[in-house]
Amino acid sequence: MPPSRLALQPLTAEIALRAYQWPADFHGDPADRLIAATAVISDLVLVTSDEKLLERTDLQTLSTR
Repeated sequence: MPPSRLALQPLTAEIALRAYQWPADFHGDPADRLIAATAVISDLVLVTSDEKLLERTDLQTLSTR
């Protein structure tokens, strides 16, 4: 992938707070919570094969399956 198509997203206080505002049934993995929160805050589509994330209606997702 060309470097111009990749952008690192910083972990901000807003993302950290959003990650822990998901409902208890959201996802037990803290990394997945942070990744999902980053996608929401940054208005990005989350590309994943994780069924729990794909089932969410409050996330924009794209399945890799």
